[in-house]
Order: sequence, then C-alpha cells, then structure tokens
Amino acid sequence: MDRTRWVITYDGVRRDILRGLAVIPYNNRGGHFLGHGSCDGDPDFLGPPEDEQKLFNLLTAVNRIVDRCEETMQHTSRPLLCRLRSTKPNICYPKPFNLVSLKASEKKYRRYYEQFVVFVFRAFRMPSSVRRRLTGIRFTKRQLEQLQAIWEHEALENAGLARSLWSEPAARSKRDIDDFGEVEDEEVDDEEEEEEEEEEEEEEEDDDDEEERRNKRVAEADDSPTAQLLELIFQLSMTFSMERFIDGQPSSSLLVYFSGVLGFSAEGQTFCLLRDIHHVFQDSSISKDYSS
Repeated sequence: MDRTRWVITYDGVRRDILRGLAVIPYNNRGGHFLGHGSCDGDPDFLGPPEDEQKLFNLLTAVNRIVDRCEETMQHTSRPLLCRLRSTKPNICYPKPFNLVSLKASEKKYRRYYEQFVVFVFRAFRMPSSVRRRLTGIRFTKRQLEQLQAIWEHEALENAGLARSLWSEPAARSKRDIDDFGEVEDEEVDDEEEEEEEEEEEEEEEDDDDEEERRNKRVAEADDSPTAQLLELIFQLSMTFSMERFIDGQPSSSLLVYFSGVLGFSAEGQTFCLLRDIHHVFQDSSISKDYSS
C-alpha cells in the first residue's frame, strides 16, 4: 500500500461508483447500476439504457481494433519489433516483441482494455461536477473533444448501421485450390504444356483483376463510417496511453488511476492483495460473457 499509495489516491471518492464504471455492459437493453444515492432518500446513480447499448456496440469496435493491431504486428519486420520492445532510445533489444501465447492471457488483457474503455465513457457521460466530486476523474480538453466525437459518431448513433457494418468479410488474396494428389507422369507433352501456360496466363490476369477489385474495396472501406470510428477510438487509446504525469504523480494519468480500481475488493471498501487482483471482477454481474 505504501508503494501504490491507493489509500491516498482514492481517499474521499466513491469506490463503489468507480468499480461500477468498469463493469462490462451486456446487450440486455437495461440500465446500469453504478451506486446508491449519497444520502438516504437520494436516487441511485444509474447509467441510461441507451448509453449501455452504445457501450455494447463500442466494445465490438474495440475488439476490431485489437484484431487489427495483432495483424499489423504479425506483418511487422523483426528489427522494428526489437525496437518496439526496447526500453532505451539508443539501444535495440535483441529479442522482438511478441504477442502473448496463451489464449487465456489474451482474453484477460482484452477484458482489461474493454473495462478501461467503458470506465472512461461512463465517466464522460456523468455531469462534470458530479464526476469530479464522486470519482475524482478529470478530463483534459483534448480528451473531452475525442470522447465527444466518438460518442456522437453516426456508426454508434445509428443502431442499424452499427449492426450491419461490424462484420467485415475477410479479403482473400488467394483462390481455394483442391489438391487431390501428385502428378504421376513426370513428362508432359508439348501440347499439354502450352495449354497449361495459357491457363496460367489467364489465371494471372484474373488474379490481377481480383487484386485491383480488392484494393478498391479496401480504399472504399477506409472512408466508411465504421473505419472512421475505429480510427477515432485508436487515437483516443493513444492519447490515454501517452498521457503525461502531473507533478510526477502516476495517479494523474487516467490509465494508471483505472488500474488501481482493479484492486478494489468486491464491496469497494478495501483493497485486494496483488495475487488476487485478477480475480477481483469475477462476481456474477461481471464475469458473464457478453454476446450480440
């Protein structure tokens, strides 16, 4: 506790509400309970049903971003991956950056990312005075502008558009070829060779035409509302990832501030031990897998 300074960082704020902000939404079209009213008789703090539906759609986009990042890394050269893993500006790390090998680890990290996104947007949707008083969360002007642009984007505003555009068919650069066996005769007569050459030329032309059509589809997709939204979310993620500490205090970064919320106990009154942090959100209201 002395090292994390959690007791000081979260002193005077509603830990139950902070914990409620990070709960993964479900496609049940219902509101989300954040916490009880501050005084007896005060209304509870609830996330509106329409906000929860938007957050559910937003998480679909978040996972698309992670998929694209993984695909980019798989096609990145080794020298760049070594540079990416290096912690010093003038020294290249000898081993490249790698993705986690265990599927369970990937699922866990994706879940943390999803929780951070909904944590940020639920806080953004709270009145600023209430947010600062109850949660201690403050956004910069740039962060507010980015959050607003995403929240009002047509790909989230239009429910039908959101449903229809999230599933993007995978582009195929190669045709499916059935291989039933090897050629028994090693020698092929001239006539057959000529026919094969003509067929290969036609196939190459077809491949060129298909490649041109595919590039055109990709270019058109880059201008689609979905592609624009994905780019905005990615930029927002970079903004929070590169947020500078104020007066050297890690808790001044919202990403670091959120990481401490993962250490809250189930009731939000105490903190978990380090070894138990990854189990802290495993209650019945959070551990269910959401599905569209």
